[in-house]
Amino acid sequence: MPLCSWEKTVSCPYNIAHQITERRLQTHLVKCRRNHPNSGITVCPFNSCHHVPLPEEQYHRVNCPDRKLVEMARYQVGLGGMKDVTNFVPAKRKIQIEEDQEEDWEMEATI
Repeated sequence: MPLCSWEKTVSCPYNIAHQITERRLQTHLVKCRRNHPNSGITVCPFNSCHHVPLPEEQYHRVNCPDRKLVEMARYQVGLGGMKDVTNFVPAKRKIQIEEDQEEDWEMEATI
């Protein structure tokens, strides 16, 4: 359940009772995966935020929306485009750094 009406939340694949905001998802998944080592969930090779149950792994690998980006980069490097890839200068982005990087479930809980 979001704290504010504009926050989007997603369910944790390890425990559906965990509702996480999208910007905290990756941090939460790392912690929850550590707490559930034998959960039968695997991490997608194309996007580390995709944690998929083992029976759905093959289907997800074929239909992952981020697969296209990885495959395009792989073939661009393989076709001699390495020179262009190494000269690529990413656009500067404004990065917001939080002082408190830890999850505080008491603070995020709605009462």
